[in-house]
Amino acid sequence: MVEHRSPKPVVWVRFLLLPPKNNHLAMVVFVILQTCYNIRNSMTYNSWLDLKDKISEKFQVEDYQKGILEDMPDSHLEILIFKSQNGKIKLEWISKPRVLGEKTLYSNRIGGNVKVDRIYSPDEKVEFLKAYQEKDRVWEEINLQNFNF
Repeated sequence: MVEHRSPKPVVWVRFLLLPPKNNHLAMVVFVILQTCYNIRNSMTYNSWLDLKDKISEKFQVEDYQKGILEDMPDSHLEILIFKSQNGKIKLEWISKPRVLGEKTLYSNRIGGNVKVDRIYSPDEKVEFLKAYQEKDRVWEEINLQNFNF
């Protein structure tokens, strides 16, 4: 298997050299990015556990949930919601099988149904992290690579 390495954004280097001061949201993003950077830009389960420990040390955890993704075989989902001075932050760690392809089933009849079946890898997993900030009771996604402070 060939490992694909994307170029590291310049903003990550700035995060690693100069940790933020007096901005709690920036500190959260700094911890997330530093954890991702240390493991070559992939969020494995062990790095997710490290990140949860760091957040529980620095912030007040309000909610933690585990579950699975609907219509996704062998998937895992963990949600961590914590409070900072800038409001609530939600982190979602998702692990699911890699999609190898799609198979489309259709007929040429008028009004015919179209069905798309996804083909999943039996041994490869995709693991990633999503971050959200609550604004006016709506969760807005934080783009970690383009975040400036």
